[in-house]
Amino acid sequence: MLNKGLISIITPSYNSAKLINRLLNSVLIQTYPNVEMFVIDDGSTDDTQKVVEYYIPLFEDRRYCLNYIYQSNGGQSSAINNGLKLVTGEFLVWPDSDDWYKTKDSLSKMVSILQNSSNEIGCVRCQLEFVAEQSLSVEYTTHIRPCNVPCELLEEAIYQNNDFYYAPIGWMIKMRFLDSFIPDREMYVRKHVGQNAQILFPYLAHTKCVTIDEVLASYLVREKSHSRQKANYEQYVSFLFEQMECYDYVLQSIENLTKKQKDRYLKILTSKSYSAILDMDFMHNKSKLFREHYKTCLELQIHPPKKYRLLYLWTFLFSIEQFKKVLFLIRKK
Repeated sequence: MLNKGLISIITPSYNSAKLINRLLNSVLIQTYPNVEMFVIDDGSTDDTQKVVEYYIPLFEDRRYCLNYIYQSNGGQSSAINNGLKLVTGEFLVWPDSDDWYKTKDSLSKMVSILQNSSNEIGCVRCQLEFVAEQSLSVEYTTHIRPCNVPCELLEEAIYQNNDFYYAPIGWMIKMRFLDSFIPDREMYVRKHVGQNAQILFPYLAHTKCVTIDEVLASYLVREKSHSRQKANYEQYVSFLFEQMECYDYVLQSIENLTKKQKDRYLKILTSKSYSAILDMDFMHNKSKLFREHYKTCLELQIHPPKKYRLLYLWTFLFSIEQFKKVLFLIRKK
């Protein structure tokens, strides 16, 4: 039984000791009176536990409930998966540990929309500001146009139209829908797979969403974040392949989509992932893997970036590294 009016917060955290205080402080100052929060520590090796436990009595003084749960490192989807088993609230938010709520009434405004909405409204989102990690200056603010049509919202997510973002800090959902979309609250878990598409895709396909035309949350743009990591080739490419598997799993689980829609959406997402993989191959001079991945694109009937057509032919005889040298000489002239 869900506790009426209660907002549950799940935050996965990995080595966030220097960052999570902003989120915790932003929750502490909220005007909404009924909050429970679970920080799922995904195997941190820093002082994350000490920082979170420092805030527990502060939350108690505020008549909020803060829980610290440690787990062996399993990734964000594993942390959210475990956290979902614990929440009891009528509403759910799942912010990352390095993001924060911008105003004191951010949660109040989002929950008010859901409390006063019809049954077909399943989620609410707000405008979001993207903040630079070092300077904390605002790099970009979203300008989302309202859209309350199920499936059209899903297309926004697939095509990344209308300033769509996955960042969970700007979303709130009704839990009663989640229990029907994710039976037993058991998610698709892989080490490098995220949780946002798994939660949002069914909501966007089945329910309506209200957009608050106000910036209520801040998203930290980190140079070395999970989603932006490009230094480690193997890790990033592994993430992209696991993400494609996750997209397939989630899309197949959405009952009101036709097979044609599922295939089209999956093809779009797969194309984007392979485009990123080819970029990584090029960046790291992986000639053989580039050729294999490009060939896979052709076999799947997805269109690789046009800029790589010549390179694909080139790699049958030469290397990417040699290709770059030739390009450098041409541009130098």
